Amino acid sequence: MLIISYIDWFGSDEEFEKFKKVWEEACEKTEGVHSTKLLVPHSGKYHYAWFTKADSYAHLLKANQVALGKLPRDRNKMTHSVNEIFTEP
Repeated sequence: MLIISYIDWFGSDEEFEKFKKVWEEACEKTEGVHSTKLLVPHSGKYHYAWFTKADSYAHLLKANQVALGKLPRDRNKMTHSVNEIFTEP
């Protein structure tokens, strides 16, 4: 499955670098999560779009738990997070 996580970030650049590192490490350590890539959408609706491939939604949730254990979400910095999940028919 492919998961696109759209996020808005209002923290500092240094804080975002820490957030990126924590998520990338969580994905690397979580079995069933294969890759992750951060892109900037040109639509302007969200600041970033994070693409992640995972074997299942449960694997994605596990990676999320690992990341939140190291860096709890600060809703003043990341105000929005919307996920789109794609699977093959």
